[in-house]
Amino acid sequence: MAFTIDDAKSAAIQLNVEFTDFSLKDLLTGMNVELEHKDITNGDPIKSAEIALAHLKEDGKYYEKLAKMEEKQNAKDWAKVYVAKTIEQGVCEYETETILLKNDALHQMSHTFKGRPVIYKDYQHDSVNPENMEEKAVGYVAECYYNELSGDFWTKFIVFDDTAKDAIKLSPYVSCAYVGTEFGQGGTWHNVAYDREILNGEFTHLAIVAKPRYEDAKIYENSKQKKEIAPMFKIFQKKEENKELKNAVVEIDNKGQKEEVSLSDLVKNYQNTQEEEKKEKLNGEDEIDIDGKKVSVNALINCYKKANAMTNAEDEEEDDDEEKKNAEEEEKKKEEEEKQNAKKVFSNNIDLIKKEQSNQIVEIGSVWSDKKGLEDGKQAFSI
Repeated sequence: MAFTIDDAKSAAIQLNVEFTDFSLKDLLTGMNVELEHKDITNGDPIKSAEIALAHLKEDGKYYEKLAKMEEKQNAKDWAKVYVAKTIEQGVCEYETETILLKNDALHQMSHTFKGRPVIYKDYQHDSVNPENMEEKAVGYVAECYYNELSGDFWTKFIVFDDTAKDAIKLSPYVSCAYVGTEFGQGGTWHNVAYDREILNGEFTHLAIVAKPRYEDAKIYENSKQKKEIAPMFKIFQKKEENKELKNAVVEIDNKGQKEEVSLSDLVKNYQNTQEEEKKEKLNGEDEIDIDGKKVSVNALINCYKKANAMTNAEDEEEDDDEEKKNAEEEEKKKEEEEKQNAKKVFSNNIDLIKKEQSNQIVEIGSVWSDKKGLEDGKQAFSI
């Protein structure tokens, strides 16, 4: 049994799915893959779609990557080198206490990371030790260093296990474990309370995880690091404490220059950056599914251009009509002004003539009478 495209459409409607980072085809693929978990879904399309959506919302290409992983399932590859943003100074909340870890302590601890194991799967952080390290390790840390551009600590590590390498492709994040050896007193740091400060310690291992404690703890293959300036501060607090941090400020080391930035500005900048990264640029040959019909991006562009051309033509025609109407009104206005001026001149001449002697009136009147000027003037102006 396999789900059809109609099953996927029906499930998408019932679950109010918005196809932004993945397509209907991706959902169908995921539903069929999740049929393997019949003990959970019982072959139900809605339950299968819900499981598939959980993966697709995390990564729109999840099932595409999964298919490629399965193709390489029996392959044995060479070890690979990775780098990852790993940890940065700040307040961190654990189950039993909240601690502060600053750059001075991290600098002292960084050398202890070299040679520590890289682990994967469901191992607990405290379950790795020198006795079982070889059994659980999928790789080893080669170096830990401070990145002055981003203001945090990075690790360079080698992974030789194929399963772990495939896991990195799906969830490229790390989490690190450390134990404190020297401690300071508690207090507040940037308006966040902590129980005690770690002044020195040592790292025990690096773990490949799906949900890192530090949001930016991401893995990059072959030293392809993002060129970015990142804040040196992260706040970890309970949800009910969020309202108390609205006025918090963060001290940032930006290329050697220290400056204070409000926490709200950092959050807004992060959200804007995330939105920009989500935008996927398409080429002309890519196809979009519109009401079950595949339409190329080029076809959409052509329709857009035609629609704009028609709109522009209509606007130009309206502009021409308006200009013509304005010209006609201007001409009528000009004619009316000339008529009023002629009437005024003629009236002034009549008044002047009436004031002169009678023989002059007869003489001038006879000249006008010959030219029919006076009669025409009287008729035109009702004199």
